[in-house]
Amino acid sequence: MFSAAVFLLPALAGAFCGLQSCPRVNPHGGSHPFEAGIRARVVTFDIEGQEGAYGVASPRFFAKVRGLSLGVEVPWVNLHAEEGVTSGLGNPLLMVQYARRLSHDWSAEAGLQVELPFGDADHGLAGDHTMVLPWIGARKEWGMRWHTSGMLGFSQALGEKLQDDGGGAALAKSAHNGVDHGAGQAAPLFVNPHGDREVHWRAAVGLRLGERWTFEDFLLGQADITKPDENPETVHYVRNGISAEWAVTHAVALQMAADAPVTSARRSEAALGIDVKVAW
Repeated sequence: MFSAAVFLLPALAGAFCGLQSCPRVNPHGGSHPFEAGIRARVVTFDIEGQEGAYGVASPRFFAKVRGLSLGVEVPWVNLHAEEGVTSGLGNPLLMVQYARRLSHDWSAEAGLQVELPFGDADHGLAGDHTMVLPWIGARKEWGMRWHTSGMLGFSQALGEKLQDDGGGAALAKSAHNGVDHGAGQAAPLFVNPHGDREVHWRAAVGLRLGERWTFEDFLLGQADITKPDENPETVHYVRNGISAEWAVTHAVALQMAADAPVTSARRSEAALGIDVKVAW
């Protein structure tokens, strides 16, 4: 597939991956070397009887050279839990991605996302360790209107785990789904909980209407393969969502999305989001 002839084809306009921090695909073709914007979302949760919600506003920036994209995202989190309202920095994300068009209707990409432990872990707004997530993806165009896409990734925590000395760690373990931060993490992780080792996947079907609107129906999946001693089973989490993107101009887009869990295993409830993207 990745023959010499493939690499002579033009690069993709942007990413189509299922990760949270990706540059935009321009349906009109062409590419701008820079893209900036803000990603905002509101998520509700119910973990071990603790109900609440959090909002995240994430400024983001991408630089693109041919098929290579470099990106950074720095989230600001507002958590509403039973203990009250807490605001602070989430963990920043760094991303590198290479995307190519393989043929007239097939595209592919590969990338790496790194989550850095600079956020407020003491108040449950961020994890206390580095996470790396390499991924691959593919996209198929079906004529001028329809497309399907998929991605597969694997996340791994880096750094030494803290030991469990009992007591307040039980809720943290439940919220973090297998990652035991023990007494070292002062609060359970309610924002983007995850395991130490997970498989990620996304499958989507999209429809383009006219020159300005693109709609997608997607499934997001995570399989926690950390397998701690007290829970050796692989836990699967699946969410279903829809998104709509309005291309205000060739360089400015507004995207809205909503998703919710479809499996009994869940880390959060409903989620709503809006993205503003500006390229130049």
